[in-house]
Amino acid sequence: MATFQTFRNSHMKTRASVRKSFSEDVFQSVKSLLQSEKELCNIYAEDCLKKDQHTSLTESVEERGKDREER
Repeated sequence: MATFQTFRNSHMKTRASVRKSFSEDVFQSVKSLLQSEKELCNIYAEDCLKKDQHTSLTESVEERGKDREER
């Protein structure tokens, strides 16, 4: 029984250290990404839609919002 308990405790420590290591790696990746000055994407919806398409799209989105509020 003592052997099982020792194994279980060492397993828990390993899991915790893996979590900590993973968290630190993710933190470093996100930090690097935020510090990067490169633009990941600079395409805007307005660039892709003509003015009249943009207006009709905006109106349809507003109508959907009103329908949801009524429910």
